[in-house]
Amino acid sequence: MQGKKEKYRIIQIKDSKNEFLSQVESQFVELFNFIKDKDLKIFIIEDGEKKWMNSIKKTIGKFVALFVALDGNKVAGFVTGIVKITPDYLGAEKVGFISYQYIDENYRRQGIGESLLKSLEMWFEEKNVSSIEGQANFMNIDSLNFLKKN
Repeated sequence: MQGKKEKYRIIQIKDSKNEFLSQVESQFVELFNFIKDKDLKIFIIEDGEKKWMNSIKKTIGKFVALFVALDGNKVAGFVTGIVKITPDYLGAEKVGFISYQYIDENYRRQGIGESLLKSLEMWFEEKNVSSIEGQANFMNIDSLNFLKKN
């Protein structure tokens, strides 16, 4: 039995001049607007999305991974992850950290989040991380359930 054909594709952005980065930057703002309603106590500052984007551009593809789900030329969602090193007293191990994930509200509940997360997990495996960590606001039940499920 064939599964339904997905209308989106997942790509990894490795180039700091990629045409889709501006859409991801806008979705970063949408992410913080969304979680603001979940009683998050951390707020994005003015132009914070530009500062965030500049920070990931420096090591994109090396220590930072950015995957996007595309519906044609529209970014339906993204996930970012970073490789960190634990302190010496924890063995100086490589750990993957899921930093941010956002799916446009018009694309939720279609499996895009899972596909993005699986792509990031495979990237972490390529980087030989010993474990993967993530975090969610305890008031954001959807995010908690998503992380538990995946």
